[in-house]
Parts: sequence; C-alpha cells; structure tokens
Amino acid sequence: MLASYVSGTLARTTGSMKEEHHVALIQRAMIEVHGDIAREQWTGKYDRHCWENDEFQSGAWCSPEAAQQALYLPAYFRTEMKTVFVGEHTSYTHAWIWSALESAVRGTTQLLLDMGLVDEAKDITKEWMARWMKM
Repeated sequence: MLASYVSGTLARTTGSMKEEHHVALIQRAMIEVHGDIAREQWTGKYDRHCWENDEFQSGAWCSPEAAQQALYLPAYFRTEMKTVFVGEHTSYTHAWIWSALESAVRGTTQLLLDMGLVDEAKDITKEWMARWMKM
C-alpha cells in the first residue's frame, strides 16, 4: 500500500525526518483515515523511499493549467526537429510513474518509426504494452 505521496516542501520535510519518526507519522495518518484496524493490523514491515533524497530524482510532475493538456498533448506525439518528447507530462495520465514508463515506450516506438525500423517498433509495443499505437 502506498501510504504517503507528497511533493514540494512537505516532501523535503518528511524526507529529512528520522526514518522511525516518518514511519510513525504515516502510521498515525493511516489510523486517522482507516481507524483502529490500521493499528491492529500493523505488522511493522514497511519500505520507505523518499524521492526527495534520491540521487537519480530530479523533478516531480507537471500540473498543467486548465486546457493546457488538451492544447499541448498533440505536439508531444510529433517528432519536432529530430526531437521526441517523453516524460510523465507527455502522457494522458500524467503525474505517475506509469505515465513516465508509458511515455518512454511511446517515445522509443516513435523514434524507431521515424528511423524506418517498423519491425523493431512492433517488438517494442508487443513487449512493453503500448497497445494504443497501431502500425
């Protein structure tokens, strides 16, 4: 279960907490939301990952203003000056890891098609589930 997904100042605050304090905070939040059952069924097992402290993380997600997604999304699906745009913000369902992965598959497939490598593009879509793309 994903118990906490935060960004910005709150991510920096919780990421700087001692692990046991952070886990206790999340446990209290789970009890507040779900009641005593969350306390009763707590096993003590968890995995903590603070993206704010991850050396390979360098951003968060886009939060487009009203109508921006509909305005810009078609451009993300075109190659512009030999550039293919990928990232969670170029997906219909932005702001999640799945969106970043989906856009990587789309971008790779798009690049292969631009290079005329149709069979390789088909292999990518078959292997990595970009079922929405017809070739």
